[in-house]
Amino acid sequence: IQKAKIKAAIRVATEIITTPRFNSLGQHVHPKVIIFASYYEVIDQLLTELQDYNPVELTGRISEKQRERNVAAFQELSTRVNVLIGNPVVGGVGLNLHDLTKNGTLPRAMYLLLDYRANEAVQALDRTTRDGLSGKSYVRIFYGITGSTESSIINAFIDKGKVMREMTHEQTLSGAIFPDQFEDEFEDKDEFRPSSL
Repeated sequence: IQKAKIKAAIRVATEIITTPRFNSLGQHVHPKVIIFASYYEVIDQLLTELQDYNPVELTGRISEKQRERNVAAFQELSTRVNVLIGNPVVGGVGLNLHDLTKNGTLPRAMYLLLDYRANEAVQALDRTTRDGLSGKSYVRIFYGITGSTESSIINAFIDKGKVMREMTHEQTLSGAIFPDQFEDEFEDKDEFRPSSL
């Protein structure tokens, strides 16, 4: 399921990194990209295809010390490391991946290649936002609109989001957004069609 979304993730990540952007103060901003996928085959292909942007890995197959070094490199106030590719189970809890700059000049764009793990996904999606920080964060979830498996995944994700929102009243009041509240964005691209895979 996630392999079908690799081309789209690579295309969108490349566009985000290479398209000139400016913040509200007119300063040039350099977005950093985070991509979460669940399977090593997908993660490996993303690391290879995005190697021009010096990606770092955040998965369970590398040591904890290496994960810490990779996160530190990604969080540097520079554009030396522009991409972090990881697993939402490893990178989704206890990490701060938000923009640390004063004026939000290194905003975050996060992409999640969706699967059945809604709890991990919601935790991972929250790694780039913190109250009181000026940095911006953009989150995009990749899923297909055809096929019963893909439809069941997104429907389960939305249903779990409703339950999470009802059970975590304090987070809801503080402005947390859950899967049933995410904005939709539709693309009709050939890369999503099975014949182009």
